Amino acid sequence: MTGTEAVAGKVLDWGLDNERQLAHYPLDSTMPSDRQVPQRYAADGTGHRLPVVSAIDAGDDSSLAVLPDGKVLGWGANEYGELGLGLVSRYESPTVVPGLTDAVRVAAGTHSLALRADGTIAGWGDNYYGQVGDGTGGSANRCRTTPVQVAGLTDVIAVDSNGRWSFSVALRADGTVWTWGANHAGQLGQGTVGGLWLRPAKVAGVSDVTAVSAGDGFVLALRSDGTVVAWGGFNEYGQLGNGTISRIPHPEPARVLGLTDAVAVAAGAGHAVALTADGSARSWGNNHEGQLGINDLSCPASPVPVRNAASDDDWDPELRATKIEAGANVTLAIRRDGTLVGWGACRGQLLPTGNRTPPIVVPRPRLTVYRSRTTEAPSILDGIAAVSIGRGHVLTVQTGRPEHCDPGHVGDVNL
Repeated sequence: MTGTEAVAGKVLDWGLDNERQLAHYPLDSTMPSDRQVPQRYAADGTGHRLPVVSAIDAGDDSSLAVLPDGKVLGWGANEYGELGLGLVSRYESPTVVPGLTDAVRVAAGTHSLALRADGTIAGWGDNYYGQVGDGTGGSANRCRTTPVQVAGLTDVIAVDSNGRWSFSVALRADGTVWTWGANHAGQLGQGTVGGLWLRPAKVAGVSDVTAVSAGDGFVLALRSDGTVVAWGGFNEYGQLGNGTISRIPHPEPARVLGLTDAVAVAAGAGHAVALTADGSARSWGNNHEGQLGINDLSCPASPVPVRNAASDDDWDPELRATKIEAGANVTLAIRRDGTLVGWGACRGQLLPTGNRTPPIVVPRPRLTVYRSRTTEAPSILDGIAAVSIGRGHVLTVQTGRPEHCDPGHVGDVNL
């Protein structure tokens, strides 16, 4: 999942907290609430709230956030040093990553990346397959517990990583895409399958790219003309969008069918979604839990429109989205009015639906609701500027709802 662009707001999160990736005490993760992520806790259980952040990213069982001054905070699982804190023990509250003071975006996972203001990248965490990108790999260099420089890349404008498939992706300002790490399913786009790249390598034949997204073993690249290319993975669900289900690796980039006006892309585990210029969305690939939002459970191998919600859902049926994010089995979109809608799996409370018993599958967009401590009645979650989906948890940045912020803890930033 690609780290969010610059925003300014407070972090709200929900979902699984088994590794303290939500940093909530006591555990209270069933749906969004006005309980901001705490930064630290005193002996009596009280604590300061996480200050305003400028970017977020949810890893498998960990979380990263960028502060406006360029520092990075990490919390949650840390088995491979993916929090960059010098150790491999879990951190239960946000802690400053040493040595980073100029980060602008982050990508979290079992290995992590930080895009720096000068266009270079720092990496840390699991490095067995060289996915950190500093030219090392193997057992002796597996856990890079503090940030190191990714070799040979400058003028980078976006980064993404996929910890489950042990690879990394970077987009340079010249529109070229660079990849490194494991290549089990051709996810590096180098025309071959297998092997590993310890340093970034350019993906041949792909140019004029404006955004990238790394899914489970495959990559989406959005081009400036609104078309999308994809590579990697076994295409067992049609997630490459080329009209076929082949179950063989695809190490060479190929165009996704039927997309000419895409403005954003998101790659999940086995599905993909593209946001189009009019605020609608098209999706393709695995749909066994309704993550395509097409109001059935079929698995189309090329893009099809996300279905609007029915009129009895009490909201404008047009999606009108500005941002999109795909997880393993859920998709979330931020609408122009700042409300959050989602579709797909409800397990792990990734897609909370208020005080009703959540269905297992939500096959079309539904508004996400918010619980305030001052009332039992859920209300629509709004003021959302950024969203990121981990393996079982969600991070959001909320702006524009100052009545729910605690001004004593969020500083002087004008929300």
